[in-house]
Amino acid sequence: MRALITSILVLLFISPLAYAEPDTDYFPLAEGNYWVYQDKVEIQDINGEFEVENKYIGEKVKVKRINQLRTLKVLSTETRGDFKIAKMQEEGTPEGIITFFYVVDNKNGRVYSYSDEQIKTILPNNKDVTIEGSPEYIFPLQAGSKWGDPESLERKDKMYFYYVERLEDITAPAGTFKDCFKIIHHTLPDETIQWFCPNVGIVKLEYRHHGTIDNLISELKEINLR
Repeated sequence: MRALITSILVLLFISPLAYAEPDTDYFPLAEGNYWVYQDKVEIQDINGEFEVENKYIGEKVKVKRINQLRTLKVLSTETRGDFKIAKMQEEGTPEGIITFFYVVDNKNGRVYSYSDEQIKTILPNNKDVTIEGSPEYIFPLQAGSKWGDPESLERKDKMYFYYVERLEDITAPAGTFKDCFKIIHHTLPDETIQWFCPNVGIVKLEYRHHGTIDNLISELKEINLR
């Protein structure tokens, strides 16, 4: 599940329709902070108890529906020059308890996500930081922002890169959050939509697979920020 969340979980500015000023807590990664999400999962399964219409194949199929709680917590943080490294722990995934890392480039307003194995390359010793890959977020966000691989950013169909469509108020079990950024990521087989609220984090996320049913709706249920 963490791979699903962070791949949807993790560089240009255009059309400044709405703007948010930089803030040191834009993505609040203080030690001890945690977020609890209510996940609703729907997976195509011949042994599933529910029957739904799969509009992509025009047939009814059986699915399993799973409701579960997933907790994301900041275990520890470290500062190296302009970089902040946050060790994260996620509970309630199919893989059990897993850890990964957010690396925040405060100078350039970028947030990167790395697995336990990848972080060994990113932090080769006790003082250096070597960034690889594309960021999960660019801060400050604004309507029209987009980021991803340079080749993808040249596409006119808005496929294979992240972009902010607009600001919206969004309601989740944890409450109503104002002026959240609606971030969209389209690919050929799937799409991800998430609502990111400054100083809070992800409030809601929807993932849909265009083919075999593999869907997720994740909503913020509880939050504790220090």
